[in-house]
Amino acid sequence: MEKKLTVIILILVMSIQIVGCGGSSLSEYNTRVALRIINVTDSYLDGEISASQAHSVLLEEYSKIRSGSEEDSLEYRRDTLAFSQAALRIRMQLSSMAFDGGGDISTIEDARNRIASLIGERRR
Repeated sequence: MEKKLTVIILILVMSIQIVGCGGSSLSEYNTRVALRIINVTDSYLDGEISASQAHSVLLEEYSKIRSGSEEDSLEYRRDTLAFSQAALRIRMQLSSMAFDGGGDISTIEDARNRIASLIGERRR
């Protein structure tokens, strides 16, 4: 009986490790930055703030993103890079909208949704 219980516990632990708990593979710090970027992007998309205001906030938030190091897992480094790239795409589109009237809302929404998927948040 004890062996069966041990085997069951090991199977459960391995299953949880393989499947994961959902959520984010980003660090807790980068997850908080990602949430702020999503909130600012949503405020812009909902017409609550201007492109210029959103760009200013995102410029500051983007500088806070911490990159992965060689000691971090490949998944963590990959997702951190994807997060950084998506945040940069949003920032560049907002810059274009704020300063020369260009930019593309769908690119902003796609990048916002990419960040949301990395941290287990709802897509827009």
